[in-house]
Amino acid sequence: MLLGLLLFCTVARANCKAGNTPSANGQTCVPNADQCEDPLTTAGCATCTGTGSAQTCLTCSSSKKVRPDKKGCIASCPPSVTTENSGVCECTPGNKPSSDGTTCVPNADQCEDPLTTAGCATCTGTGSAQTCLTCSSSKKVRPDKKGCIASCPPSVTTENSGVCECTPGNKPSSDGTTCVPNADQCEDPLTTAGCATCTGTGSAQTCLTCSSSKKVRPDKKGCIASCPPSVTTENSGVCECTPGNKPSSDGTTCVPNADQCEDPLTTAGCATCTGTGSAQTCLTCSSSKKVRPDKKGCIASCPPSVTTENSGVCECTPGNKPSSDGTTCVPNADQCEDPLTTAGCATCTGTGSAQTCLTCSSSKKVRPDKKGCIASCPPSVTTENSGVCECTPGNKPSSDGTTCVSETACNTPNCKTCDNPKTDNEICTECNDGDYLTPTKQCTQSCGAIGSYYDGDKACEPCDPSCAGCTTKGPAKCTLCPPGKRLQYTNDDPNQGGSCVDECKAEVDGCAECGAVIGGTKYCSKCKEDKWAPQNGVCANSVTRNSFCTNAAGGVCTQCAADHFLQDGGCYKLGRQPGIQICTLADSNGGCQTCANSLQPNDGACPSCHSTCKTCSTADSSDKCTSCAAGYYMVGSGPNTCISCDSNSGSVKGVAGCMSCAPPPNNQGSVVCYLINDSGSTNKSSGLSTGAIAGISVAVVVVVGGLVGFLCWWFLCRGKA
Repeated sequence: MLLGLLLFCTVARANCKAGNTPSANGQTCVPNADQCEDPLTTAGCATCTGTGSAQTCLTCSSSKKVRPDKKGCIASCPPSVTTENSGVCECTPGNKPSSDGTTCVPNADQCEDPLTTAGCATCTGTGSAQTCLTCSSSKKVRPDKKGCIASCPPSVTTENSGVCECTPGNKPSSDGTTCVPNADQCEDPLTTAGCATCTGTGSAQTCLTCSSSKKVRPDKKGCIASCPPSVTTENSGVCECTPGNKPSSDGTTCVPNADQCEDPLTTAGCATCTGTGSAQTCLTCSSSKKVRPDKKGCIASCPPSVTTENSGVCECTPGNKPSSDGTTCVPNADQCEDPLTTAGCATCTGTGSAQTCLTCSSSKKVRPDKKGCIASCPPSVTTENSGVCECTPGNKPSSDGTTCVSETACNTPNCKTCDNPKTDNEICTECNDGDYLTPTKQCTQSCGAIGSYYDGDKACEPCDPSCAGCTTKGPAKCTLCPPGKRLQYTNDDPNQGGSCVDECKAEVDGCAECGAVIGGTKYCSKCKEDKWAPQNGVCANSVTRNSFCTNAAGGVCTQCAADHFLQDGGCYKLGRQPGIQICTLADSNGGCQTCANSLQPNDGACPSCHSTCKTCSTADSSDKCTSCAAGYYMVGSGPNTCISCDSNSGSVKGVAGCMSCAPPPNNQGSVVCYLINDSGSTNKSSGLSTGAIAGISVAVVVVVGGLVGFLCWWFLCRGKA
């Protein structure tokens, strides 16, 4: 009996699977926590289950924890990706043991729909909780991690290993493809301060929008009526401090961000600075010195011609940049524009018509006029200097700029032939090719630029007396009208010109108010009929109005159609008078995007330059002109002050009665006068340069002397006869 029982127990133990032993009561089998084998013994395991490569760690031989892959021990369970269970580190849902088994990584399982359809290649999680890890092409994981997009939206996201992540203060949009402000309900004191939507909570909460037409103040802790000028810019209803400024203590405006200067700026003489470390720049100097152009120290004075001084700071003039040592300015070799790009230039300096070529994009050479490239420098008349062809002494660039020709013997700029050369009585008789002889015997590239003249056969020809500018002779060829007259085009082609007619009069031609003034001429700003609106300063009926105004009421337009911009209640078409005097490019909302005077528009409206400026860098400032209005000249490059053509400025002398001029060569001597007003009426026939006046004076003396002699002979000699 006893032998049989022992035999039964032996058989029972033999029936447990490998790695297990009978339980204490012998009724079942439990894991066989046998002595661990290598490599688990070496890895710190105290008890194990299984054998060979299938053996796993149950407990560790010290206070260490069983690592996630159960193949060894680690000091502690990695936070966020594991949980500890009886000394065993277990991966949290959506994670799996890493390749070395010491931590956990996302479990990139096969993606399910709708993530598969949305372009995801690898995913983590399952069902509605599944999120995208990578995309199946070069696309990026979108912010909500529920699909893929072509690229991460700028400004509101950052890209991290192919994943678009929302920037602080933003959250995924409702469709998940971009990010929007994380606008939580505002709390006090921001609610009391007028904020409508906010981001963040508690003391870190900031204002996103205001509950009325007010603007978010610079510290984003409340609302103000409008953004303070000069120290802030408005961005989508938010007042932001301009560079070098910071919110004031009450947050309603901005003040200079004058931090304590650090070395090397302290040693370089700076008194107040902004920023820190290598990004710190100088605001003011500790003596009467000036902040140098690179804003990294101080110099005795601003270098002339290449800088302008602004509140003790030396700023590089347009087309220049700080030199390598920061003490002066050098040409700024920016990307070339057409036509210089097409002409083969690789690097250039300046902008627009003033841009010149510095280097060529191949082995070619910069041509003598610096407006393009040629295969090689022409021999005998040029020398090559660092890849630039320069005219030899006594020569100048030819009219096409590709070679050099002998300089004229005339002093008059761009004059080809002249009488009495290089004397005070010099009179130009023919200009260089491409230039035109003006009434005062000067040379200009465009007759239209000097006033009411047009380009004739090598000479400026007068427009019809009714015009201020024209395409050719005739009363219906005007392109610009004098103050008090408006241009009425002959047809739809503005290049054909038109006639000058009377300016706006209230209660005439359907106009109720003539409140718009452009170039000294009144234009209609409000029509008498409710659904009418002004176009180019003239009232248009409701049918015509639909082509240029998308929203009108009360006789005015509130939003203009394409190729038009809104001004004083009416819409003005681009490229035509009088709108061309104000705006050159409209935005998609019917406001002006690019002002003709080079200022930045304010809510679609162009601010005005000072009356002496044609273009300027600051509104209504006489010393911030970048080019001058007719009748004025500028010494040096802008921003600067424009001087009347009949007034002196330093070594430059004005000419009495001069109506259109340019500064003289090298800013020495009298202005180059293109047009003179003689006793109140423009002299359009005689050339009145200094030499011309002298020549005419001699001729008058000869004629008068001859006439007196003849009369004496007649009365005396004939009387005796």
